[in-house]
Amino acid sequence: MRRAGLPLSFFVRRFLQYRRAAPSSPDGTIGSTLPARVGEVIRYLTFHQELLRDRRAGIDHLLVFYGFFILFIGTCLVFLEHDTPLHFFYGRFYFISSLIVDLGGLAFIAGLLMFLGRRMGQRSGRILREWWVTSMVWLLLAIGVSGFLLEGARIAFEMPQFEKWSVAGYAVAAAMQFAGVEGVHTLGLHRFFWTTHAIFCVVFFALLPWKFFGHMVYGAVSWATRALCRLGTSTMWGGPSVVPKLG
Repeated sequence: MRRAGLPLSFFVRRFLQYRRAAPSSPDGTIGSTLPARVGEVIRYLTFHQELLRDRRAGIDHLLVFYGFFILFIGTCLVFLEHDTPLHFFYGRFYFISSLIVDLGGLAFIAGLLMFLGRRMGQRSGRILREWWVTSMVWLLLAIGVSGFLLEGARIAFEMPQFEKWSVAGYAVAAAMQFAGVEGVHTLGLHRFFWTTHAIFCVVFFALLPWKFFGHMVYGAVSWATRALCRLGTSTMWGGPSVVPKLG
């Protein structure tokens, strides 16, 4: 609870700072009602319209965003199954969920690799070159890879046929078995990968309110609360006024 509360407290403090600094929305702007603002956030998160102006960057973000979202949902399902009285994670639902979560994880890793490829091979002023940005991408990649290694070690213990629905995890387990790691020998490996994966996740959530990861939340909030005026207008002096066009 404390680990979850610390990032949440940073988000709340940042939001309160924003509220103190934010000007009142001008009358007649789009998005002034709660349903309209919620709709704006849903469209912003679903379609990534702004990012898709640069198609490659947009595709990278979509892969990472939806991959992360699917992995998060999968983690919630496991939590509900093992830590609550609910019991639903079996049968056909388990098979389909395992397939979708593994495909989401592969999309997540693919998007991150595309990020790293752009950083190493493309010279663009839009790409942040600071070392800590690259480090954060590597942290996310470590979370994704360690998660598949953890799943593979779990499956490799007995190699049940139904786990073939976990396409990536089963492939990792098959590679471990080919390397001679199987049966009881996977228990120590599973414990190691579980600990490593947990540490990476704790570091991620601790850094979540920070400016780089925080943009995932702050960007959506900014999109929902922005004043949507016509292009070429300004509300700096209390009301819409036409801004002269250059040239």
